Amino acid sequence: MPISREEFEKGRTQDTIKARIEKLLEDGRAYTVTEIENYLFGKPHDFWDAVLKGLINTFVVRQALEELMREGIVEAREVETRTGKEIYYALKRRIR
Repeated sequence: MPISREEFEKGRTQDTIKARIEKLLEDGRAYTVTEIENYLFGKPHDFWDAVLKGLINTFVVRQALEELMREGIVEAREVETRTGKEIYYALKRRIR
């Protein structure tokens, strides 16, 4: 993912994992942890890539989602799918 010249000069990016998750969820849809991981880090290339990166990525994403839920920004819901129940995450609806 490209970064701005300012971020390049500073040696760090402004987008945190939490900010990137929020940006993804702004489209009004709900996503599973795996879908969020694929958005943030790309799909794994092979089995070992999935195993090694998957463990780390899942931990990082789940931690960020938990923080976003504690802050009242994101909500989780268990949804019945064709293959069983899955937990989906979406931005909390704001009452105006």
